Amino acid sequence: SKEWNFRTGFAISNSNLTSIQTVLVFSNQPSIILRHNGKFIAEAKTVLGIATFEVPFVAGENILLASAKTNADEEITDQLMVDFKL
Repeated sequence: SKEWNFRTGFAISNSNLTSIQTVLVFSNQPSIILRHNGKFIAEAKTVLGIATFEVPFVAGENILLASAKTNADEEITDQLMVDFKL
């Protein structure tokens, strides 16, 4: 959701300042690749149009980039910036 740009969560520990959050990506493509701040997270198959990912959010700006290949081998992408507070 485009309204998902401001989020909060608890750090895993004092030495691991990330917060694992579930992110749902809605798509009509059979599978989605998700990157977080440029780092590959996973490739997931869509089930009823939804791909589910576990994302390690950090404090501050987090860029999520979802991509997929169409049947014509064209890459399509969508991006979201999330301001995250630990």
